[in-house]
Amino acid sequence: MNRRLLVTLTLCISLSLFVTLTDAHIPQVPDDGTTLATATEIIDPWRSWFYYSELDLGIPHYYTFEATAGERIRFMLNVPIPEVDRGVLPTLVLMGPGVTNQGTPPGFLEIPVGAGTMVIDPIPHLEFEGFTPMAQYEVVDLNMTAPSDGTYYIAVFDETTGGRYALVTGYVEAYSLLEWITVPSAAMTLLVWSGQSLLVLLLINLMPVIIGLFFLVLKKRSALTREKLLTLLGTAGGLLFLGSALSFLTQTIIALLQAPYNWTAIMSVMFIVAPLLLGVGVLKTVQSDDWKNLMKNKVTLIALGLVAPFVWTGLYLGPVLVVLTGIASLRE
Repeated sequence: MNRRLLVTLTLCISLSLFVTLTDAHIPQVPDDGTTLATATEIIDPWRSWFYYSELDLGIPHYYTFEATAGERIRFMLNVPIPEVDRGVLPTLVLMGPGVTNQGTPPGFLEIPVGAGTMVIDPIPHLEFEGFTPMAQYEVVDLNMTAPSDGTYYIAVFDETTGGRYALVTGYVEAYSLLEWITVPSAAMTLLVWSGQSLLVLLLINLMPVIIGLFFLVLKKRSALTREKLLTLLGTAGGLLFLGSALSFLTQTIIALLQAPYNWTAIMSVMFIVAPLLLGVGVLKTVQSDDWKNLMKNKVTLIALGLVAPFVWTGLYLGPVLVVLTGIASLRE
């Protein structure tokens, strides 16, 4: 394994480890939650989750969680920019044992017996989220300690305008392997939820593949042999890696044009560089002369393909194509 490949793999692995220690949020879809009885249960309120949903006018969404006295409680409300522009500014109410009454909850709100209510009105400010990446408004930030042991409820509602919002929970990033690898599909859904076009998002990811394979086929019009097929498959995988870099770059630029940058912009840069290095590594390998004659090239492809999903590269298909190309070439 050459030094350049080792540096690339080290960067990608370090990136995936570093993100698990930083402020990333895994998207989730809440349950119905329009009554206290059907409230969406937040199993581990200390974990960072991103519950995205849409409010109907005057109909609250309820969430519930357990907490012990002195435990940290952290919840935020985020709203897409287009929604705030049309007046969507949801309110958050914390309800539970020992909660100090603050503000006056609306009459339609269900309140647990004996619970105190803390009404937190929205104060919007723009935030840049470098992991998606996306610009959005943070309208509520609740950060306190639980006053008593027991069951707490969160209510989210908008009395004037219904619309999309996200409840962000927790302060610790702890994810299973499956949750981590499925982030790209969840993030794509989240971008569509925020107002972007799925077709445009996919087109940006596929643009390097469409352009690259077009010129490659145009340049090499010879008969399709097994060797050429493997090269095409590996090339398509590498171009999908470049598509991830292009997509992250595009989304970062769009977001930074809307919101001021913060430290998470560093992560955006890393998520651009990592798939770029992986893509270049794959393309240099499969486009070299007689690449299948060297064992190190085959091992390189398999290694790059296996690392790619951990840095959200290639829309799943890219890593599959690269690994299959490396494995198939072992039989040569």
